[in-house]
Amino acid sequence: MSTRHPTTSECQDDVSSVARGHPPALLRAVDVATLLAISVRCVWRLVASGDLPRPIKLGGSTRWRACDLEAFIAECRAERKTGVRVRR
Repeated sequence: MSTRHPTTSECQDDVSSVARGHPPALLRAVDVATLLAISVRCVWRLVASGDLPRPIKLGGSTRWRACDLEAFIAECRAERKTGVRVRR
């Protein structure tokens, strides 16, 4: 998979956006499902297939970085425009 992970400075923008009242920088599976308009089960299928960025573990919690999901969505948009699959 050729997913480029955002740099720390790119993710810092997410952290500052939280301070401005924007969505949290770390999202739960249900939040990811809502964002992508899919089911939670489909989120886990996409993770298992390597199509969706892997989540991070924080203690007993599983979360996705918002910047990883933004990059994923941007890749999907690029694929749609060009017709060439970038991921995998």
